[in-house]
Amino acid sequence: MKPQAQTTQALHRVFSVLATSFPSKKLRQNKLAGAFNFMKLTKIGSKEDYLEVTVAGQVSFSEATVVLTKVRDAATERGFDKVLVDCLSVSGELSSFERYELGQILAGHWQKGLSGTPKIAIVGRPPTINGFGALVASNRGFLAKTFSELPKALDWLNRK
Repeated sequence: MKPQAQTTQALHRVFSVLATSFPSKKLRQNKLAGAFNFMKLTKIGSKEDYLEVTVAGQVSFSEATVVLTKVRDAATERGFDKVLVDCLSVSGELSSFERYELGQILAGHWQKGLSGTPKIAIVGRPPTINGFGALVASNRGFLAKTFSELPKALDWLNRK
């Protein structure tokens, strides 16, 4: 068998495994489309009284946890208790359980090491950002809110 044919067969086996792992067509398409577009921090910048972060790529629970941890570390190192997270370039969707877990992580881990009461504004659009994780964090004493537009998020973030 020619090497090209072997490679083609190997790819078919990988995609058939993916097809059985993600039974719905929508899930398969989302997983395949986002397979090489990992969620990552694309910008971290210090403003006068808040940290501004931009995130892009395909959302996943594990990557969102890593990104949130990196953002918290940057806020702690730079002495900010207010953070603006721009997720407008993030795509995909997390389950309700994953959003719940992220809200708990946000509230639990973020409050460690930050001065004052942490306040985070997350900007994004449904279905990627729907506010449930922020609600979970808020119910645990953390100031978190989601927005679909940057100006509204900044207004809220800068309110005393």
